Amino acid sequence: MILELKKQGKAEETINGYSRRLRHLAKNTDINNPETVKAYIANKESSNANKEAYANAYDHFVKFYGLKWQKHFSQERKDCPTYQQPNK
Repeated sequence: MILELKKQGKAEETINGYSRRLRHLAKNTDINNPETVKAYIANKESSNANKEAYANAYDHFVKFYGLKWQKHFSQERKDCPTYQQPNK
């Protein structure tokens, strides 16, 4: 998986962060069970930004190993108006 991330042009610091988070998930969950991982991330006492970082790392893991999951952790909300998209 690391080689794949390097091929994608990910920075070494990004790859190290993904590796660290994936090791943490493997230690604390059944990393091959996306529902278990999703519940762990959702219930983790941490900031939303940190949860997002865990979800991003796991998303790469899932895609690489062909597992299925739907990432629900996203800081971007499409249903909220933005400065460029005011309510009408």
